[in-house]
Amino acid sequence: MKMDIQFYKEAREKLFYLLKQQSYGEALKLVDQLLVDYPYSSELLVERARIIQLLDEDDPSDMPSLDSALDSLKLSLILAPDFVEPALELGYFEYAVNDAPELALNYFEMAREKAEYLLKDVLIGQINCYLDLGKIADARQVLEKAKVFFSNDSDLGVLESELEEYEEGVN
Repeated sequence: MKMDIQFYKEAREKLFYLLKQQSYGEALKLVDQLLVDYPYSSELLVERARIIQLLDEDDPSDMPSLDSALDSLKLSLILAPDFVEPALELGYFEYAVNDAPELALNYFEMAREKAEYLLKDVLIGQINCYLDLGKIADARQVLEKAKVFFSNDSDLGVLESELEEYEEGVN
């Protein structure tokens, strides 16, 4: 199946509009329709779970169960194990919906580890770009920020050595 990017983009815009209008029932219908065409979209599964939690309980006959939201989050985590959102949302679900703070902590820890890995990658990318551009002061500034979060990281240690060589060459 070929993905129609324009259709998907327009559907996402409509979804954001519906959410902004707090039209959660319509938003859920749209997400469920999108999931027919994109059943392996971790992002859509997370969005589905969020929306289910926001639905008005005045009409429970037409409302998916919270178990359905939990299933969507767990499937999302399986489909995209490096994606932070499913683990983060599972943490909040277990904490707020299931009143299970111990289980929630496990998911929050998982989300934190994924987020730290991504942050480290972003910071290393920035440092390398600044070095390539000859912007040594900017590279140093980002490295110092990175060291706050990752004080004993060997990758950052290597970059710091490279940066020191650049700084010595400038002086």
